[in-house]
Amino acid sequence: MNYWLQLLGTYFIGGLTFTPVLLFLLYHLLPKHNTVQKPDHKEHRTSHSNSNVIKKGWIQLSKIHKREACLSDIKRKKQTVYAELRKCGALFIFEKSDLQEQQDENACRLIIPVHDYNVSMHLFHNDKDTFGRSAFLRLASNKKEEYYITCERAVDKEDWYLGLIAAASVINDQETVEMMDSMHFDPTAMRSLIQSIQQDTEYRQVQWLNAILGRLFLGMYKTQAMQEYVQEKISSKIKKAKLPSFLGDIQVQSVDLGQSVPFVVQPKLLSLTPEGDLLVEATLNYVGAFQVVIQVDCSYSLIHVPLILSVTLKQLTGRFLFKVKPPPSNRCWIGFYEMPKTKWEITPAVSDKWVKLSMVTSILESKIREFMIETIVLPNMDEFPFFPSHGNLGGIFGERIPRPSEIAKEEKKEEEDLLM
Repeated sequence: MNYWLQLLGTYFIGGLTFTPVLLFLLYHLLPKHNTVQKPDHKEHRTSHSNSNVIKKGWIQLSKIHKREACLSDIKRKKQTVYAELRKCGALFIFEKSDLQEQQDENACRLIIPVHDYNVSMHLFHNDKDTFGRSAFLRLASNKKEEYYITCERAVDKEDWYLGLIAAASVINDQETVEMMDSMHFDPTAMRSLIQSIQQDTEYRQVQWLNAILGRLFLGMYKTQAMQEYVQEKISSKIKKAKLPSFLGDIQVQSVDLGQSVPFVVQPKLLSLTPEGDLLVEATLNYVGAFQVVIQVDCSYSLIHVPLILSVTLKQLTGRFLFKVKPPPSNRCWIGFYEMPKTKWEITPAVSDKWVKLSMVTSILESKIREFMIETIVLPNMDEFPFFPSHGNLGGIFGERIPRPSEIAKEEKKEEEDLLM
């Protein structure tokens, strides 16, 4: 996961450092006298419209006493039922999936108040697939009974899990303000992504690529791991920058990734050799508000003034080269053909009062430009690994083995064909 963060993080911060998955089958054994409340049709008679349903389908449900919670008991007691998870925080269990049957008061055989349970994933084996066949969704409470849910398809199991998590967060007292998870992307960010990939015809060539990269970014741009990765990447780059004597060391205080990602347009495959050398070029367009807050000491004679500067990248456009070298290299290399067109906004702050220090801001902007030329403008290129290198060897290495004769013959034939 860390290397995907590196890949997406490097793609995103290209302007600054250059920018890089309840219910299908349900088994349920329900005693006639159970501790889960029976459906009160007067209280729970709600609309069956899709707007009130989070998830519906066939699931496998097992009701187990806590002391019996083993895989064999869960399989023995499971029962296939049709379920509807409603926005009211309850899981409605039916014997049939026909809507006309569900509208009958006698069709609903059980209502599980999910908001009274703790929802979790339960693995009976060391299965690396979170939603694999050995994974069950567990509804646990202070009562003796627990519910275990599974379904045939892993993709559906994730939908059930996330839906149950959302239903478990519903409380009895209705919230006056609609709530959301703080890690979820802002609706404005998704609207902006959709508009950006559809508004211009030149984006439609690689609409799928920009949509994938944008969606992945919106899935993690608020996470601490992403913030820390970008901040560490920028800090390591800033340490290499040469500053005038009256400016001290620069410290990165915070990073705001904004809500936009660079878009790749006009891609072109330049070459892919038998040895594995890959060359691709494309144009990078970025319009957003990628912000870095830094602290730097400014010295005037005997006076030292700590400056807190907000450095915001508003726009970046440039044609770049993407390169992957032959094995054993484990890195991608990126560099612009010429200095990309950029638009920066540098706003200083002193003692919480925003002031304009044209000399400092102009020096910093020129240093940013100079630093970009030295690091990401050809022949200089920035790099990021696409696979870990164990033992700090700087590549992907294995044992030395004899080259297969078939490969050697094919390579010799290719060389002869090229000479003809």
